[in-house]
Amino acid sequence: MTRAEFELQLHTLRALGASSEGGGGLLERGFLPNSKRGTAHYFGDKAVDTFLAVNRLSQIIRAHECCPEGYYLHCGGRVLTIFSCSHYCEMRNKAAVALVDEGGGKLSILQIDTRSNHL
Repeated sequence: MTRAEFELQLHTLRALGASSEGGGGLLERGFLPNSKRGTAHYFGDKAVDTFLAVNRLSQIIRAHECCPEGYYLHCGGRVLTIFSCSHYCEMRNKAAVALVDEGGGKLSILQIDTRSNHL
């Protein structure tokens, strides 16, 4: 994913938080179909709010989406995307890992650039 595609996706996610159409469809619930891949859905603030409330959680940690810095906080910091592979498919992205302290629930993000280890 290029930086432009990443920014466009983030813009779409942010727009979902302020958009809705009648009829109780996906958009009304905070989702947008992923027309690029034909599977899954994009989600916005409304979907995140509902998921967190129903499951009595404070944050979502998700993965498997390349981020230029290895991680990205969105939906007001309530969703953390982690990507643990730097230089994915010849891109110049960094990698990151999330560390959660079991006792206090503190979340730390460790950012890694493996450029010096790249063969």
